[in-house]
Amino acid sequence: MIIFRYLARQVLVNMMAIISILLLIIVSARMVKYFRYIAEGTLAPEFLLLFIGYRIPGFLELIIPLAFFLSLLLAYGRMYLDSEMAVLSSCGMSRQHLLRYTLGVSMVAFTMVATMTLGLTAWGEREVQNIKDKQRSMHVLDFISERSFSSIARVGMVVFAGEMSGDKSEMFDVFASRSAPDNPNIRDVIVAKNGHQVTSDNGERLLVLENGQRVMLVPGKLEADVVNFKELHVRLPQSVVVRQKDVEGMDIDELWRGEKGEEKAYLHWRLALPFMLPILALLAVPLSEINPREGQVKRFVPAIMIILSYVGLMIWARNNIEKDKLPVIVMWSVHFIFIGLAIFLNRKVWKDKKIIAGSSKTAVNGKGGLA
Repeated sequence: MIIFRYLARQVLVNMMAIISILLLIIVSARMVKYFRYIAEGTLAPEFLLLFIGYRIPGFLELIIPLAFFLSLLLAYGRMYLDSEMAVLSSCGMSRQHLLRYTLGVSMVAFTMVATMTLGLTAWGEREVQNIKDKQRSMHVLDFISERSFSSIARVGMVVFAGEMSGDKSEMFDVFASRSAPDNPNIRDVIVAKNGHQVTSDNGERLLVLENGQRVMLVPGKLEADVVNFKELHVRLPQSVVVRQKDVEGMDIDELWRGEKGEEKAYLHWRLALPFMLPILALLAVPLSEINPREGQVKRFVPAIMIILSYVGLMIWARNNIEKDKLPVIVMWSVHFIFIGLAIFLNRKVWKDKKIIAGSSKTAVNGKGGLA
């Protein structure tokens, strides 16, 4: 148990470090995308962190297998380079022991991925959908920031407000620009003292601008129509929330009852993904075995190619099952292909009980050096 705890600590510490790095990279990339949505006026700033948080389980279901595989290569590779594996071998630990210990550690990562795929990912997607529904019914002034230009995608208008009321129900010193509703070639520039949103008797939502001037002009021409107004009503699109049944937000029991290719694809994707972990453990043990004089690069490159091929084939199978081009058995066949590869790479396990080939030579010779 002491050796198992030591191996588990080495692997899991490395795994958590790699997860943190990969998650930071992915979240940073998503942040750039969401900042663009905020600039376009399609995402309210207060929902940014919630969007990121609810999407993290979906990121982790693929990050964890990759991080676990890399952590095995790094942890065991270091132990080979530092001759720790040779010491363990001289103490009687065989390849079979190492393989069993590694499979035991893989159950931790298996549980983590299963928790994501069987529950948390779908829950997170449903919460994201709830945020989208809530945002559709939001007050249009919630998308406007004081003393900055804000793009309101639902109106097709860029708005600048010199000042906003505390509850964001009214804006003052307003500048707005949009394409004219009846002619997109005409630019509609509006300056108003104040503005607010109202709902008419028939339920129509309106942006009301008061005490201002409207200038209609054609870009590139000097002529312009100028109209002074006391009130200008800008019709806002109706926020009819039509709840789309997102397959990524469905629970396992819902997917199980589904008959569409998309539902079958995501059902088997969620069930199959956790089983990557013990297979990756079987692959990583022989791939991490290196000669201390060679370094880690010799085995690291083919190992990366294997994990990328594995994940790529799983995604390819899911996409084609989703389009009804392939049966669901293809996704599970990918597992069997890599199980076969793992058996081939571990063929020495059943023949040689030592951890590394030739480890018996790693002993002190008669001259006081390593043989």
